Amino acid sequence: METRPVIDRQKQMVERLIAQLKENSFRFDLCETHLSWVIIADEFAYKIKKSLKFDFVDYSTLELRHHYCNEELRLNRRLAPAIYLAVIPITGTPTDPVLDYEGAGVAIEYVLKMRAVEQQAFWENRLNKHAVEAGEIDQLANILAKFHESAEVASQELEWGSPGIIRSIALSNLADLSRFADGAEQKDQVLRLQKWNTEQATDLHPVFLLRKNTGFVRECHGDLHRGNIFTVEGEVQVFDCIEFNESLRWIDVINDISFICMELDFYDHSHYAARLLNRYLEQTGDYAGLRLLPYYKTQRALVRSKVAFMKAAQPLRSPSETETAHRQAAAYLAFACDLTRRKKGFIMITHGFSGCGKTTLARAVVGMLGAVQLRSDVERKRMHGYHKPGNEAEILNEGLYHPDRSRQVYERLCVLSRQVLDAGFPVIVDAAFLHRHDRDLFRNLAAELQLPFHVIHIRTDPEVMKARIAERRLHGQDASDATQAVLEYQMAHYDPLSAEETRGLIEVDSDKEWNTEYLARLLRPILD
Repeated sequence: METRPVIDRQKQMVERLIAQLKENSFRFDLCETHLSWVIIADEFAYKIKKSLKFDFVDYSTLELRHHYCNEELRLNRRLAPAIYLAVIPITGTPTDPVLDYEGAGVAIEYVLKMRAVEQQAFWENRLNKHAVEAGEIDQLANILAKFHESAEVASQELEWGSPGIIRSIALSNLADLSRFADGAEQKDQVLRLQKWNTEQATDLHPVFLLRKNTGFVRECHGDLHRGNIFTVEGEVQVFDCIEFNESLRWIDVINDISFICMELDFYDHSHYAARLLNRYLEQTGDYAGLRLLPYYKTQRALVRSKVAFMKAAQPLRSPSETETAHRQAAAYLAFACDLTRRKKGFIMITHGFSGCGKTTLARAVVGMLGAVQLRSDVERKRMHGYHKPGNEAEILNEGLYHPDRSRQVYERLCVLSRQVLDAGFPVIVDAAFLHRHDRDLFRNLAAELQLPFHVIHIRTDPEVMKARIAERRLHGQDASDATQAVLEYQMAHYDPLSAEETRGLIEVDSDKEWNTEYLARLLRPILD
């Protein structure tokens, strides 16, 4: 609902501010959304909230707009402090407004001053041009992992992130979609999604409760889509979080990351979605959250569908704009239905000595198969604490690679694998698997769950492995602490694959180029 007289005065004020800024600006632009105006003048952007009131947002009074300007500044400085600069009062009159940096006059409005960002920097544009690189995906995962770790935990006394709130939001979106659905196919899709949502609300109720009770509902971003992520001078940044609705911001951390994962999948960047998710999980260890990821991704797709339907229904849109919005709404609705179907599960383990390239290969395969990668090097450290490089004999005999500790690591990886598989994801276990009892542990798990089991063996020259280990230890940028002594010990104490184990073995040569074509040929039995 618009407060029309105030909106009219705001429009007049915006027009006058534009005229003033144009006099001193070499570059000028105006962006208008359904909630605000953003005036871009040279290197700065000035955001003014509209006097609006809807079910999900209330900007209807000057006091509320001031409050939410300050909230937007506070919240976004967590992730983009260099972008969000200040809340500035506008004094004077609508016909003669003044950006009052000193705050000396009586405010008639408030503006959020930000540093402007070039449009070509945003991932919405860069992904369409295939300009986003793998390193940027890793950066984003690291940023979100650290952000979620430090974000404030929701109070147990409040309903944020509770099963009731989650169910209420989902039902509201589905009710809206049932009104927008056009034709028998779309109506049937909404009915199937409503049935699925009812089942999920029951099945996931204890998981929602556990996540809230164990501190995974936090003050998150809430709107992590491609348009709110950009890269400037090689640095990835996230901005424009939800400040106007607490229930959409105080959410499970997995719900937060689900939005960008869903969008990457939807726009045919599934390899990046898998890379982002795996890097995030590697940093956080939050594999339990995977149980909720398909649910939240589906909800995010439904919201996107609803927003597109709403755009198509807006008056004064051109026929082509209306048609584009309708197509996008239908595509997101169909995509949401696809997300409700479980993936084909399998267990894949790597086999090879330290330095053979297991992690590099596993990461490539993850992107192709949409699997979750579990790394022994990472989980070993997570279990026993970070181990700084030191005496090689200590590392080998008393440290992280001691046989007793290795057995514990494989048992832990097996527990995590079951967790990942129960959540509906295939799993790739990135470890040496040099002993028969460790391989049998996972073969037996696959048999128990009636899932395909694959071993991928990497053939590598010993000198190449030694060189890689030396290079890794020189730079210290990998989770592995394996040394030359560890490699020599592995090569002297391992169980060769038996004839039974070599049946169906996937063998990879380290001297081959591990491009998509080569890997697709090797993985054809799985991909088919």
